[in-house]
Amino acid sequence: MRSPDWRFALVLVFALLPAGCSESGRGDEPGSRPTGGRVSPDSGAGGIRPVGQSSDEQSPDQLPSPLPGVWSPVVGRSPRPFWRKGEGPTYAPAWSTNRRNVTHEVAQGAAETSRDAGLRLYAALQQLSAGDHLIIRAGTYNVDRWLRIRARGTEHKPIFIRGAPGETVIITRPDAEKNVIDIDESQYLVLESLQIRGGSNGIKFYSAEHVMLSGLNVTDTDGAAITANAENTSYLTIVDCDISRTGGHGEAIYLGSHDGSKITHHTAIVGNSIHDLVGDHVTQGDGIEIKQGSYSVWIKYNVIRNTNYPGIVVYGTGRASSERNVIEANVIIDSHDYALQASADVVIRNNLVVNTLGKGRAFLSKPEEAATPARLLVVNNTFLAKGRAVTCRGWDRAPAEGIVFANNAVYSASGSFVSGSLGKATTAGNINLDDLSNFADVDFGRRRFLAVPKTSSQLHGVANIPFAPRGDLNGSPRRKEQPDVGALLAAP
Repeated sequence: MRSPDWRFALVLVFALLPAGCSESGRGDEPGSRPTGGRVSPDSGAGGIRPVGQSSDEQSPDQLPSPLPGVWSPVVGRSPRPFWRKGEGPTYAPAWSTNRRNVTHEVAQGAAETSRDAGLRLYAALQQLSAGDHLIIRAGTYNVDRWLRIRARGTEHKPIFIRGAPGETVIITRPDAEKNVIDIDESQYLVLESLQIRGGSNGIKFYSAEHVMLSGLNVTDTDGAAITANAENTSYLTIVDCDISRTGGHGEAIYLGSHDGSKITHHTAIVGNSIHDLVGDHVTQGDGIEIKQGSYSVWIKYNVIRNTNYPGIVVYGTGRASSERNVIEANVIIDSHDYALQASADVVIRNNLVVNTLGKGRAFLSKPEEAATPARLLVVNNTFLAKGRAVTCRGWDRAPAEGIVFANNAVYSASGSFVSGSLGKATTAGNINLDDLSNFADVDFGRRRFLAVPKTSSQLHGVANIPFAPRGDLNGSPRRKEQPDVGALLAAP
């Protein structure tokens, strides 16, 4: 079941579609590629490789390699975010397509208590082996014991735990003494179409690799929603989930440990709706937090709204530029902190970042924990802020290197466009705006964020060509000769 916040996201991002596009994301541009098949993130308009290269920082061999897998394609578009997707997940690792027929089923009886149903579900989850496919029918499954899933599938025989299509399946527990679900000693495992309610954390990863969470609804937790900070993890996929109303530290997705001793790598966080991580019961409330040392994490096509701490915050990888993290084509609306924060080793592009809450600050980069600003590529984003739009700290001090800040549209209602020094950064094509009339319909008071530039705007056709990505936030191909500044292409 989708919450009202999904409807908000749908309205917002359908509004972001440029003229001539339908809700499915299909355009009329010539040369559109046919629907279907497998698409890697660099094969479409919104791919990883830039139009050209003007420096070592932009060389394709120093940019992260696209994650392999199956992306949901449409005609003439790069892979679809959840708000435009059709059948199947927005992104899925290739192994997850090897789903076999249903082998087990659990259903709550008409007169059965949620506790008794939870006990039967618990028993079923302890008996899964490679190739098994468990369907859970509609009901509330209240598990009053430690629910630890240990499921070891294989690449060709993954294990599936799925809510029955079209049915509401709630898994919960009676208190916050334990997490609702712990995943440990697991590989090639898919959890799909389940509602996770309550618990300390909703889902906590321990030792796990090649695990996919797809189409989950995680809410009303006493702490964070989804965490992977107890053991090293890799090749996780968190896709098309709806996460809200956390408590305590209250992160929606928290990967890696605070001290950097536990990391995740080659992980995808794609197409999720994250919202309402606020309130007296929330002490932090980040949307997506990637701790120091974690690398090759792709954060793409997420809509994040109304968080207490930043909507997205990443630190550094401590590794080569080719293993940087990627924050691409996300929509972040409102945070009581900076909306987006990054320290080092990350590509940030084609994001729409809006902040009208509190001090209304959009983007922050500063030294944090073991990360010192370096190897940052911040290009073609749209930053709209009530207060300070961009803050840079440590960009003018060693060992700051490999920093690019280019083609960003920067609006500040207070006139505070950039605080601090861009220092050693390579800068080109950035436009500071003091007038929202450059956009089709942006009004902070009326909650309108249609940040498509007008063709008469200062942003149209003036971006620095070598730093322009191939496509915009929606996947629309940029003009090679006169690309636009910001995350979105201009429309009449």
